[in-house]
Amino acid sequence: MIRKTLRDDMFAAIAAHPRFAGMTPRRAWAYASDRARLPAYGVSTPVTPSAQVAKDITERRPTVTITLRRAGGDDLEDVLDEDAEYLEFIGLTALGGEGFLVAEMTETRLSIDAQGDQRVGTLSLTFQATIHTQTIYPEE
Repeated sequence: MIRKTLRDDMFAAIAAHPRFAGMTPRRAWAYASDRARLPAYGVSTPVTPSAQVAKDITERRPTVTITLRRAGGDDLEDVLDEDAEYLEFIGLTALGGEGFLVAEMTETRLSIDAQGDQRVGTLSLTFQATIHTQTIYPEE
C-alpha cells in the first residue's frame, strides 16, 4: 500500500496548493487529454525497486512522477518553470512526511507541443524515496 498512499498523499498536497487548486486531477493519466480540460495533473508510481537488506527488512525505493499539462501562449515555458518550482517543494514536503529515509527529486522534463492553434506544455517531475519495511513472508 506504499504506492497507493504516496499517490493519494501527493494528489492531496497538490490540490491543497492555491496555484493548482482549480486544476483537473487525473488518476489514470492519458496524454491525449481534451485541451478544454487543461490544466490538469496526474501522479503515478511507475516503478518500485526493492531489495532485502536484512532477514526481516526490505528496502523499497518507489519512484513518484507528477505530470502537469497546460495550454498557453508564448510564455508557456516560463509558466511551467514556475509550476516546477512549486511542485518540487510540494513533492519533497509530501515525501518528507511519510517517514522515508531519503527523498529526492531526480529529474524534471518539459516539452511543448506547438501543433494546432494553441500550445500545450507537459511538465514531469520525478522523485525517488527510500523506505525500509517489514518483509512479508507467506504463511505456510
